[in-house]
Amino acid sequence: MQLSFFHTDPAEQRFVQISEAAMTDTPGPAAAISPRVYDWLSRIAGVGDAHWQLVAQAAVGAGATVLEVGVGTGNVLLKVKRAVPAAIAIGLDASTASLATAARKAARAGVELQLDHCDAGHLPYPDATFDRVLSSFVLHHIPDDQQIAALGEIRRVLKPDGSLHLLDFAAGPQPKSRILAMLPGRRHHHGPQRPDLVELMVQAGLTEPARISEGASRLGRHAYYRASR
Repeated sequence: MQLSFFHTDPAEQRFVQISEAAMTDTPGPAAAISPRVYDWLSRIAGVGDAHWQLVAQAAVGAGATVLEVGVGTGNVLLKVKRAVPAAIAIGLDASTASLATAARKAARAGVELQLDHCDAGHLPYPDATFDRVLSSFVLHHIPDDQQIAALGEIRRVLKPDGSLHLLDFAAGPQPKSRILAMLPGRRHHHGPQRPDLVELMVQAGLTEPARISEGASRLGRHAYYRASR
């Protein structure tokens, strides 16, 4: 069941939906930092350009159904709607506080989002639902023994011609980041021992997995990945 909250301009009759499950929160890393602080740190880290590059890589078409796994405060999904207003945009997160912030942002922007409260390992969507799945700086928060299952769930909900577009920390040595040091209770698994994301995608059954490019922000080095259903 979907409940409508945070209505925008009544003349446009647009609204944001938050799943009924969002009445209760899920403990874990997503709840360890306030959404306001998260957005402030994202701004000073300069990750906005990285988000735009991820959206451009996804090449979302008009009318496409897009899922963001780990939508957080909505920064990436709102960019999708700004770039492709006709896209159907759905985001999920384990933090109700982040979802509420994303909903308020969408209301101010006058766009419609569906925001669902759940975790990446148990996606509440039918098989073959989405044209695109996006995820930004989320996979490294998931314990190693659960990452393949999460990627398998993404594969399940992708349409046969759908694709995954992922942004996360690059493997290998990383410069020290004062911004990451300001995130108590967060799990930042990156560096030389980081699992090979391309190999994880293969193990999850995704096809044509590839590391597309790299970039950097004040958080450190990051990489862009792509895979097909």
